[in-house]
Amino acid sequence: MIHATISFVMHGFSFHVTKKDTRTYARSGVLSTPHGSIRTPAFVPVGTQASVKSLDSADIQALGIDMFFVNTYHMYLRPGIDVIKRVGGLHAFMGWQGPIITDSGGFQAFSLSDEVFRTYQIEWRYRDTDPITRHGRRY
Repeated sequence: MIHATISFVMHGFSFHVTKKDTRTYARSGVLSTPHGSIRTPAFVPVGTQASVKSLDSADIQALGIDMFFVNTYHMYLRPGIDVIKRVGGLHAFMGWQGPIITDSGGFQAFSLSDEVFRTYQIEWRYRDTDPITRHGRRY
């Protein structure tokens, strides 16, 4: 079997394999981003509301964590987009200059109660013409 070196570079992002196991095909590498590098495989803590309970960003960095996962939906609800913008963005809000990954928030929006839909009037559109709501797509 051929074991090619995997590497890519794309608009400020790159990935390079640093080690490979020929028996199991496991590999480790480094994903480089404009905000820093992430060693893989990686443990990525989930900061649901931009924090890990009882730890600040310095504690997380001291543990050797390279990246945070933040839940977009929870950030939208609290503290809200206006607060995040006012302090200079998510990195400033968190006090974290390293890489951050976020999700779409779609799972939480669709899995929570009807109250969420009434309160926040959440509605997605498919191709800007076909509404998709908690009841599914209308035809």
